[in-house]
Amino acid sequence: MNTLFTRSLMAAAVLGAYTHAVADDAVDSVELETVNVVGSAGKIDGLKFKSAQSNAVIRAQEIAEKAPMKVEDTLAYESGVRVGQFGYDTKQEWIKVRGFDASVAVDGSPVMQNGFFTAMPNTYGLEAVELVKGADSLTYGSAETGGLINLVSKRPTRTAQGEIGVRAGTQGRLGVFGDYSGKLTADNSVRYRLVGDIERRKGDFNGKTDNYYIAPSLTWDISDKTELTVLASASRQKGKPTSVHLPATGVLFPSTIGNVAYGTTYQDGDDYVKRNTYSAGYEFKHDFGNDLKFSQNYRYSHQNLDWLGTFSYGTDWQDNTQAARGYSYTDGTVNSHTIDNRLSKTWQGNGWRNTLLGGVDYLHANTGGLNNGFGSVASTGLLNPFNGASGVVKTGSRYEVKQKQLGFYLRDQFTYGGLVANLGIRHDKAEADSLSSGTAGNYDVNHTSYQGSLMYNFKSGVSPYISYTESFKPTVGTDGYGNIYKPYEGRQYEAGVKYLPSAIDGKFSAAYFDLEEKNALAADPSNVQTQIGKRRGKGFELQAEAQLTDNLSASAAYTYTRSKQDTRFDTAIRTPLIPKHQASAQIKYAFDQGTLNGLTLGAGIRYVGSTADEQYWPGYKVPSYTLVDALAQYRFGKNWLAQLNANNLTGKKYVAGCDFYCYWGSERSVVGSVSYKF
Repeated sequence: MNTLFTRSLMAAAVLGAYTHAVADDAVDSVELETVNVVGSAGKIDGLKFKSAQSNAVIRAQEIAEKAPMKVEDTLAYESGVRVGQFGYDTKQEWIKVRGFDASVAVDGSPVMQNGFFTAMPNTYGLEAVELVKGADSLTYGSAETGGLINLVSKRPTRTAQGEIGVRAGTQGRLGVFGDYSGKLTADNSVRYRLVGDIERRKGDFNGKTDNYYIAPSLTWDISDKTELTVLASASRQKGKPTSVHLPATGVLFPSTIGNVAYGTTYQDGDDYVKRNTYSAGYEFKHDFGNDLKFSQNYRYSHQNLDWLGTFSYGTDWQDNTQAARGYSYTDGTVNSHTIDNRLSKTWQGNGWRNTLLGGVDYLHANTGGLNNGFGSVASTGLLNPFNGASGVVKTGSRYEVKQKQLGFYLRDQFTYGGLVANLGIRHDKAEADSLSSGTAGNYDVNHTSYQGSLMYNFKSGVSPYISYTESFKPTVGTDGYGNIYKPYEGRQYEAGVKYLPSAIDGKFSAAYFDLEEKNALAADPSNVQTQIGKRRGKGFELQAEAQLTDNLSASAAYTYTRSKQDTRFDTAIRTPLIPKHQASAQIKYAFDQGTLNGLTLGAGIRYVGSTADEQYWPGYKVPSYTLVDALAQYRFGKNWLAQLNANNLTGKKYVAGCDFYCYWGSERSVVGSVSYKF
């Protein structure tokens, strides 16, 4: 059935390329503004709402209104997205899409994630956050099954602008920020931008870090057909990280001596984090004329991480009033180079338009250092832990990973009247050599990925679509029989409808998805771990955003997900941390007259359904929870803006999720800022 669906979809797309009809120019006239830069995840004309796959773009104004501490905060109201399952963690982003992890890219360059060597982007430095939901290896090659998150950095603007401001709030949050874009030449052909952010913040219950960020950029209009943008950044995080892992005993279910109080942590006083990240790259584009265009983006990234974190994994087997503890330790560096070259050509005639894009990209990354995923720390009281320094003795074994990926891809987009057909094919050669805990491993993979979709844009603004996408992700190691791991392989079928009404300024979408990842580890009849398992996510999403009046805007989202994963050849369980139901709604009103002129008030509500860990803690459920958020903005004078944000306004105390470990939900946070814009 799956093969038949795929072949039918491909055949329909090809057939559509040769169908004659009359163009409907009115369809494109209502298309929403896109983020159209070389580093966009939408390599043909940017990432558009009217595309045959669920996506979202969070722009700079929306990011600023949320005052996010992490990227995941910008996606909390998006359908299909699960964030906050580990509470507020200062050392890592945790984002799941449709029940799976998602890959991260910065300005169109994939970020290598090995262990705790992950991206911790500064949200103030972002122009946009692009989200593509579901399996997608056509864009960047090796990718997580859940989807892609591409972070678009701020870059020079054609009009001079800037701001400087301060912020302060709960969790010890205190910072100063600034952003200015100007010109270096009288004709505005050379422009620059400088973004800076310094902030001190605490975790919810423990930890405190100082965070520094600076990002210069330069754009040169070499000619009216050629443009070069250079992007660079440097960031530093130093202090004590949060410790979010908790024992299920006393948190998910009572211990023999009672329940663990909300906010209790098992962090050791010796914990620390030192993370330095540097990047430099460019985006280049040239228009040869006659709709023939070339673009290229390159990025070099270096991260130095020295981190020690302690946690509790359960009660001491000798004394169940004591929490057994362990530590994780990483000290090393990761260096990566990525380059993507693409050439596109557009042909058009009487009512039709066809764009063919071909590209070659290359990735090279080296990670090395010391690592210990589970060291020993002295036990402490389950209900009254000692959080002082206990003299942790760090040990680690050599950890090295060298990765290469060379990809070739073709994408074709054909439009005829209201019909839009897309086809894509990509071939990757991925290699890796690794050394971990004294064990060497490698992979040498050749993989071909396919995509195809059909959408029809009716004059009414309604656009139904179907799509098929694939992904793969190589992994190092061998199964219980010594066989080298195959890549994880994902595929997604999606059918939905998108609507851009003419009567109001808004957008509406509904989508059904069927997402599957194979080659997951599961126990065979001999109880040996082999790649016979699957993970599946099926469900549907609803999302609506509308400017109801000149002053009032609203949005709402709902997600139903039925997520399962195999643990044995004959046993599938509900995927931990993934709720069946999620819903959210936001409303915002801007006053434009009278004594309240310049004031904007907003409120949001987020519901997350119950979850369960059926593998380790069967019979127990993590209860559902509802959170309330609020926003107040006040524009005064000519250039001043005051803003106040509150997340979890009611101070809800809850468990965010359990997956062997358990995690407290984020506590109430309030942050205010005052900025001067010029």
